Amino acid sequence: MVNRNSVGLLMALLLLVLATVVDHCHGACDEPCRPPPKHYTELGCQPVLEEGQCCPKRYQCPELTDRDGNKCYFNGNIYDAGARLSKEDQELNSCSPACFCSNDTQPASFKCAHIDCPEFLAPLKENCVNQYTAKGCCAERTVCGEDVKRLERCYLEGEMYYEGQRMYPKNETCRSCFCRAGFDNSTAIADNPNCQEANCGIELHGGDRLAMGCIPIYFGNDRCCPISWKCPTDNDT
Repeated sequence: MVNRNSVGLLMALLLLVLATVVDHCHGACDEPCRPPPKHYTELGCQPVLEEGQCCPKRYQCPELTDRDGNKCYFNGNIYDAGARLSKEDQELNSCSPACFCSNDTQPASFKCAHIDCPEFLAPLKENCVNQYTAKGCCAERTVCGEDVKRLERCYLEGEMYYEGQRMYPKNETCRSCFCRAGFDNSTAIADNPNCQEANCGIELHGGDRLAMGCIPIYFGNDRCCPISWKCPTDNDT
């Protein structure tokens, strides 16, 4: 005959084990999930969570190889051949202006101009600060001398910046921040209205490769945007 005290003890131990497992899972879910590769975000891929998992192990992405080869795709929008990017889409890639969809080759792809900012072609003068806008590509102006002292200051990760400067968080390689009056460094970068996620323009610069089934190549885990592509070959198995 089973002793009721023994059954009670076993039930208590079982409940303790279950509570420990639940607490362990809850603790794991409290930890941030590893961010997905950048192209998953830009292509609108959705995370797939399986039962008992806190972080997704796979993503559901749109069928890229089924796209119309005579059209271009970017940021959820479809462009006919000859159409230019909308103002809103163009602002996401201000350093690649005047983009339009071209079907001179198949599949169609965007053609864009390229900007070489003057500040990257020569060293900055001493006691000068380049001034940017939040969505612009190149510096709008340069402030020097006593005028620099009149600018607002921002602090991020122990570094000091002047109003109008761009700030690049060390541990958030896919985000940049903009120094302006009222910048609050106590707000998490992901929630800070003065910080934004980088747009690599993967569809803009590699939409034709995506349509051909190519996959982006990244350099280690610290780089935000892909550096090259791996495309299918006849020797692939």
